[in-house]
Amino acid sequence: MTQNKDELTKNMSFYHKSGDKCHEVVVQSSYLNGIKGALYPFEWDSEATGKVLIGCFEHNMDSKGRIIIPAKWRLDLGARIIVTCGFARKGDYQCLMGMSEERWNAFVNAVQNVSLADIVVQKALRKLFALACECELDKQGRILIAPSLRDRAQLDGDIMLAGANNRIEIWNRAKWNEEMDDESGFDDETLLALTRIQSGL
Repeated sequence: MTQNKDELTKNMSFYHKSGDKCHEVVVQSSYLNGIKGALYPFEWDSEATGKVLIGCFEHNMDSKGRIIIPAKWRLDLGARIIVTCGFARKGDYQCLMGMSEERWNAFVNAVQNVSLADIVVQKALRKLFALACECELDKQGRILIAPSLRDRAQLDGDIMLAGANNRIEIWNRAKWNEEMDDESGFDDETLLALTRIQSGL
Protein backbone atom coordinates (compact mmCIF):
# COMPACT_ATOMS: atom_id res chain seq x y z
CA MET A 1 0.00 0.00 0.00
CA THR A 2 1.41 3.36 -1.05
CA GLN A 3 1.43 6.06 1.62
CA ASN A 4 2.09 9.78 1.53
CA LYS A 5 4.03 11.81 4.06
CA ASP A 6 0.90 12.94 5.92
CA GLU A 7 -0.28 9.38 6.42
CA LEU A 8 3.05 8.36 7.91
CA THR A 9 2.98 11.15 10.47
CA LYS A 10 -0.53 10.45 11.81
CA ASN A 11 -0.97 9.11 15.31
CA MET A 12 -3.11 6.06 15.97
CA SER A 13 -4.82 5.04 19.16
CA PHE A 14 -6.46 2.02 20.70
CA TYR A 15 -7.87 1.28 24.14
CA HIS A 16 -6.37 -1.17 26.60
CA LYS A 17 -8.18 -2.31 29.74
CA SER A 18 -6.09 -2.78 32.88
CA GLY A 19 -8.07 -3.80 35.95
CA ASP A 20 -11.09 -1.51 36.24
CA LYS A 21 -9.52 1.26 34.16
CA CYS A 22 -9.44 1.74 30.41
CA HIS A 23 -6.42 3.57 29.00
CA GLU A 24 -5.98 5.18 25.61
CA VAL A 25 -2.68 4.19 24.02
CA VAL A 26 -1.43 6.57 21.33
CA VAL A 27 1.20 5.32 18.90
CA GLN A 28 2.94 7.34 16.22
CA SER A 29 2.73 5.82 12.77
CA SER A 30 6.40 6.56 12.22
CA TYR A 31 7.20 4.29 15.17
CA LEU A 32 5.04 1.48 13.80
CA ASN A 33 6.64 1.85 10.41
CA GLY A 34 10.06 1.61 12.03
CA ILE A 35 9.31 -1.75 13.61
CA LYS A 36 7.70 -3.24 10.54
CA GLY A 37 10.49 -5.75 10.12
CA ALA A 38 10.27 -6.83 13.73
CA LEU A 39 6.54 -7.53 13.57
CA TYR A 40 6.46 -8.95 10.07
CA PRO A 41 9.90 -10.29 9.12
CA PHE A 42 8.62 -12.13 6.04
CA GLU A 43 6.61 -10.77 3.12
CA TRP A 44 4.33 -13.45 1.70
CA ASP A 45 3.39 -13.37 -1.97
CA SER A 46 -0.28 -12.36 -1.96
CA GLU A 47 -0.83 -14.10 -5.30
CA ALA A 48 0.08 -17.44 -3.72
CA THR A 49 -2.08 -17.28 -0.61
CA GLY A 50 -5.32 -18.55 -2.20
CA LYS A 51 -8.59 -18.63 -0.28
CA VAL A 52 -8.86 -17.69 3.36
CA LEU A 53 -9.24 -20.75 5.60
CA ILE A 54 -11.69 -20.16 8.45
CA GLY A 55 -13.69 -22.10 11.01
CA CYS A 56 -12.81 -24.91 13.39
CA PHE A 57 -13.63 -28.61 13.42
CA GLU A 58 -13.46 -31.26 16.12
CA HIS A 59 -11.96 -34.54 14.97
CA ASN A 60 -10.34 -37.66 16.39
CA MET A 61 -6.88 -38.89 15.48
CA ASP A 62 -6.84 -42.64 14.93
CA SER A 63 -4.27 -45.05 16.40
CA LYS A 64 -2.06 -44.68 13.30
CA GLY A 65 -1.90 -40.90 13.60
CA ARG A 66 -4.32 -40.09 10.78
CA ILE A 67 -6.70 -37.13 10.83
CA ILE A 68 -9.50 -36.14 8.46
CA ILE A 69 -9.16 -32.82 6.64
CA PRO A 70 -12.57 -31.10 6.40
CA ALA A 71 -14.04 -31.36 2.90
CA LYS A 72 -14.43 -27.56 2.61
CA TRP A 73 -10.63 -27.14 2.95
CA ARG A 74 -9.42 -29.94 0.68
CA LEU A 75 -9.71 -28.12 -2.64
CA ASP A 76 -7.67 -25.18 -1.40
CA LEU A 77 -5.08 -27.25 0.45
CA GLY A 78 -4.59 -29.67 -2.44
CA ALA A 79 -3.57 -33.33 -2.50
CA ARG A 80 -0.31 -32.70 -0.63
CA ILE A 81 -0.22 -30.68 2.60
CA ILE A 82 2.99 -29.51 4.25
CA VAL A 83 2.75 -29.88 8.02
CA THR A 84 5.29 -28.50 10.50
CA CYS A 85 5.44 -26.95 13.96
CA GLY A 86 3.52 -23.73 14.49
CA PHE A 87 4.77 -20.40 15.77
CA ALA A 88 4.82 -20.11 19.56
CA ARG A 89 6.77 -18.36 22.26
CA LYS A 90 9.30 -20.48 24.16
CA GLY A 91 7.50 -22.31 26.94
CA ASP A 92 4.04 -21.96 25.37
CA TYR A 93 2.06 -24.80 23.83
CA GLN A 94 3.04 -25.35 20.19
CA CYS A 95 0.35 -26.53 17.80
CA LEU A 96 1.06 -27.74 14.27
CA MET A 97 0.38 -25.79 11.10
CA GLY A 98 -0.41 -27.13 7.65
CA MET A 99 -0.53 -25.42 4.28
CA SER A 100 -0.75 -26.18 0.59
CA GLU A 101 2.42 -26.68 -1.44
CA GLU A 102 1.73 -23.33 -3.10
CA ARG A 103 1.64 -21.51 0.21
CA TRP A 104 4.67 -23.40 1.50
CA ASN A 105 6.66 -22.39 -1.58
CA ALA A 106 5.60 -18.77 -1.02
CA PHE A 107 6.91 -19.01 2.54
CA VAL A 108 10.18 -20.58 1.36
CA ASN A 109 10.65 -17.78 -1.17
CA ALA A 110 9.94 -15.20 1.53
CA VAL A 111 12.76 -16.43 3.77
CA GLN A 112 15.41 -16.91 1.08
CA ASN A 113 17.04 -13.57 1.83
CA VAL A 114 17.22 -13.97 5.61
CA SER A 115 20.83 -13.43 6.62
CA LEU A 116 22.75 -16.50 7.77
CA ALA A 117 24.07 -14.29 10.55
CA ASP A 118 20.55 -13.73 11.88
CA ILE A 119 20.86 -16.46 14.49
CA VAL A 120 17.41 -15.95 16.02
CA VAL A 121 15.50 -16.36 12.76
CA GLN A 122 17.78 -19.13 11.50
CA LYS A 123 17.13 -21.10 14.69
CA ALA A 124 13.37 -20.86 14.13
CA LEU A 125 13.70 -21.78 10.46
CA ARG A 126 15.84 -24.79 11.36
CA LYS A 127 12.95 -26.25 13.34
CA LEU A 128 10.33 -25.36 10.74
CA PHE A 129 12.22 -27.04 7.91
CA ALA A 130 13.62 -30.00 9.86
CA LEU A 131 10.22 -30.98 11.23
CA ALA A 132 8.23 -30.32 8.05
CA CYS A 133 6.53 -33.32 6.44
CA GLU A 134 4.73 -33.78 3.14
CA CYS A 135 1.36 -35.34 3.93
CA GLU A 136 -0.63 -36.93 1.11
CA LEU A 137 -4.42 -36.95 1.24
CA ASP A 138 -5.79 -40.48 0.99
CA LYS A 139 -9.12 -41.47 -0.57
CA GLN A 140 -10.91 -40.77 2.72
CA GLY A 141 -9.49 -37.25 2.93
CA ARG A 142 -7.03 -38.14 5.69
CA ILE A 143 -3.39 -37.25 6.25
CA LEU A 144 -0.85 -39.10 8.37
CA ILE A 145 0.91 -36.96 10.98
CA ALA A 146 4.52 -37.99 11.70
CA PRO A 147 5.18 -39.29 15.25
CA SER A 148 7.69 -36.49 15.95
CA LEU A 149 5.04 -33.87 15.19
CA ARG A 150 2.34 -35.72 17.11
CA ASP A 151 4.57 -35.78 20.18
CA ARG A 152 5.50 -32.11 19.88
CA ALA A 153 1.86 -31.00 19.70
CA GLN A 154 0.65 -33.59 22.23
CA LEU A 155 -1.79 -35.05 19.71
CA ASP A 156 -3.52 -38.21 20.83
CA GLY A 157 -7.21 -38.82 20.27
CA ASP A 158 -9.29 -35.64 20.44
CA ILE A 159 -7.96 -32.80 18.26
CA MET A 160 -9.15 -29.47 16.90
CA LEU A 161 -8.52 -28.22 13.38
CA ALA A 162 -8.64 -24.42 13.08
CA GLY A 163 -8.53 -22.21 10.01
CA ALA A 164 -5.83 -19.56 10.31
CA ASN A 165 -6.02 -17.38 7.20
CA ASN A 166 -3.54 -18.94 4.74
CA ARG A 167 -2.95 -22.12 6.73
CA ILE A 168 -4.61 -24.51 9.16
CA GLU A 169 -3.64 -25.26 12.75
CA ILE A 170 -3.82 -28.68 14.40
CA TRP A 171 -4.34 -28.58 18.18
CA ASN A 172 -4.64 -30.92 21.09
CA ARG A 173 -8.33 -30.27 21.87
CA ALA A 174 -7.81 -29.71 25.59
CA LYS A 175 -5.09 -27.13 24.82
CA TRP A 176 -7.42 -25.47 22.28
CA ASN A 177 -10.20 -25.23 24.87
CA GLU A 178 -7.79 -23.62 27.32
CA GLU A 179 -6.75 -21.11 24.67
CA MET A 180 -10.31 -20.20 23.72
CA ASP A 181 -11.59 -20.11 27.32
CA ASP A 182 -9.20 -17.27 28.10
CA GLU A 183 -11.59 -14.31 28.31
CA SER A 184 -8.93 -11.68 28.89
CA GLY A 185 -8.14 -9.12 26.22
CA PHE A 186 -5.02 -8.77 24.09
CA ASP A 187 -1.71 -7.61 25.52
CA ASP A 188 -0.07 -4.36 24.39
CA GLU A 189 2.22 -6.08 21.89
CA THR A 190 -0.71 -7.82 20.19
CA LEU A 191 -2.81 -4.67 20.10
CA LEU A 192 0.11 -2.78 18.59
CA ALA A 193 0.44 -5.36 15.83
CA LEU A 194 -3.31 -5.35 15.15
CA THR A 195 -3.35 -1.56 15.03
CA ARG A 196 -0.60 -1.63 12.43
CA ILE A 197 -2.46 -4.12 10.26
CA GLN A 198 -5.74 -2.21 10.49
CA SER A 199 -4.00 1.00 9.49
CA GLY A 200 -2.51 -0.61 6.38
CA LEU A 201 1.12 0.15 7.26
